[in-house]
Order: sequence, then C-alpha cells, then structure tokens
Amino acid sequence: MKILVVHPNLQLLGGGATVAAWLLEALRGRHELTLLTWQPPPLAQVNAICGTSLEPGDFRLILMPRALRRALRLLPLRAALLRWSLLARRAQLVLRREPYDLAISTENEMDFARRGIQYVHFPRGSLPRPRCDLRWYHRLLPFSVGIYHLVCERLARSDGERLRHNLTLVNSHWTGAHFRALYGVEPRLLYPPVPGEFPRRSWAERRDGFVAAGRMAPEKRYEMLIGIVETLRRRGHRVDLHLVTGPGGGHGAYGRRILAMAERRRRWVTIHRNLPRAALIELMARHRYGIHGMAEEHFGIAVAELQRAGAIVFVPAGGGQVEIVGGDERLIYGDAGDAVAKIERVLSDPALQRAVRRDAARRRDRFSSERFVAEVRQIVATFDARAMR
Repeated sequence: MKILVVHPNLQLLGGGATVAAWLLEALRGRHELTLLTWQPPPLAQVNAICGTSLEPGDFRLILMPRALRRALRLLPLRAALLRWSLLARRAQLVLRREPYDLAISTENEMDFARRGIQYVHFPRGSLPRPRCDLRWYHRLLPFSVGIYHLVCERLARSDGERLRHNLTLVNSHWTGAHFRALYGVEPRLLYPPVPGEFPRRSWAERRDGFVAAGRMAPEKRYEMLIGIVETLRRRGHRVDLHLVTGPGGGHGAYGRRILAMAERRRRWVTIHRNLPRAALIELMARHRYGIHGMAEEHFGIAVAELQRAGAIVFVPAGGGQVEIVGGDERLIYGDAGDAVAKIERVLSDPALQRAVRRDAARRRDRFSSERFVAEVRQIVATFDARAMR
C-alpha cells in the first residue's frame, strides 16, 4: 500500500513526534511510505529519544518548498497553526498529483479532500484552547487571533464534514470527549507508545526521589514541582528531584529562571538535557517516585514512562494523565498544597506504597510500543477509504 504520512516537524521531539516516529516504525518495510514535513527529520536523534530504528531508506521524504520555509523563519512567532494549514494544503496537492492509497495525519485532524486517518492529540478546532496552549497574544489580541484562525482554516481548505468522515484516533478518553463534543463523531482510542524495556527494580534498590520529564516550557510548571519537593524536604523527607528536558532550547526567560532555581538548590535538584533513551529509562527505574506538573495534559507520555518504570507517579487533576494513573485519587492532586499532602501520606506509609505500586503494576503494559505497533498495523490493514465513517 502507498501511504502518505503528514507530520509538521520531527525535530520538535515530544509526545506528538513519538507517535509519528512509531507509526513510521510500525509501517516501514510493509508499505511504501512518504513523509510530508517541514524540516528533514534528524533520525539519529529521533531513534535515540523515541526508541525507534528508522533509516533514511524507510520512507521517501517530501519537504515544504524552501522559499516558504525561509519566509516563515523570519516570523517573530512560531505560527504553528499557519505552518499546519500550509502543510495540510500541500498534502491535498500531493494527493492530487500522485496515486496514494491512504493518507495519515499524526498531528490532529486534517482535511485531505478524501477519507484518511487522523491521530488527534487535542482537536485543533476546539475553542477556547486549554490553558497550556495559551500564549500572551491569546489574552491581549483575541480579535486578531480569531481572524488568524479563520485565515488558517481557509488556507487549509478545511471542511468540517470531510473531517468527520476521516477515521479518528485519539490519545486519551479525555481528548476523545473533546473531539466528540466538537464533531459529533465517536473516535477510536489508541494510546501513544511508551517504548523500551524497563528494568524491574525492587523498591529497596530505588532512590527516595522524584523524576519529572518534559520540554522546558511554562506549562510544565517546573517551578511548582521544585516548590513541592522543597516543602517535603522542609518537613523532614530526604528526597531529591531530577528534571529531564529534551532538545530545542530553554524557552527563553522561563528556561533561564528554572536553571537559576535549580542552581540555588543544586544539592537536591538536577537538570538533565537530551538524555538518550536508555539513560532516561535507567534514571526513572532508579527512583521511587515521579511527578508531573502540566494541567490538562492531553496524554502525558512521561507519566506513562514513569509508571512503566515502576515509579509511583503523582499528576494534576484533569487531562489524559488521569487515565494513565487509573483515576487513583491517591495520586491526583488539585494544587501544590494538595500535592504535598498526598505525597507525604505515601512517603510516610510503606503499606500504602505497596498498595499503590500493586495497582500501578496492573497498568504497566497498557501503553507499550508493541501494543501501539500491533494496533496501527491492524487499523491500516482494515481501513476502507470509501467508508463514510
């Protein structure tokens, strides 16, 4: 089968890129693949961080026109929606020019002007956006942002009825509820892959500390996590904190602020940059606890990684991350004070630790890369481009 895969940028490594990389991994060698994207994917880096084994010969690469790439680099903002809209329009052009059997978007809903498959992390058309997606211009220039959204929709030639006819995959029940409310269509749940062999370490072999992972960005609320662990230390708990961030800069002033906070607490806060996959897994498997700070996280792949590594993971209320921890109220906090109270309860009670770990162990393999690969292959094999839903 000849398949067009559309993803904005595999240089921006995170949960979305992991889904795209593992979809390519699942289909390579079985189908004739083409990747349409903005920038050449750094496959060595993708493989090291995502745990894939992709090679240049696994797919044909189509980049957006060079002049367009140069022009957008001059913009003072990321203009992610504009980039996505131009990419969607280009996908329609490629599909008109070449005979593809299937088109797949790994970055939210996309109108291919024909039926395809779309993997939705959070519905692009859902407004208002979650708090984690908001930037300063959403607050100060709401009218201009509305016009910008309208222009981008026109550029993408996006039609809501055609989007409904795509086969929609979602990363969580939470995202699925948002998609259903917006489009009136029942999506199919496909949890993102959490690759790697996670060593089974006994509780006694693990450090009494926390690991948090994700890009260096304000919505990750690393300053809150540092504050939570600092409060626990003041109450007599000898715990440390490891913050793991990926490639791609330090988010300007925010990154510098977190680095400064960590430097002042360097005895117990460590920041790790661009850890290879094996080193990340080892770090997670050496610690007893994980903590996540982002509210309304669409899925939270770091949470699933920590759970697979055997850690007890604490998450904010809301978003897909609540599903990862099985809705366990002992692990879900409302604010920093609630987090301190719930974490301290677990830290102080070995019997509670055993009970929580036993429940988490039942969820370990729900998010494996093997399960993701098997489901992707089955979905592609049974996809009917002519079906209306």
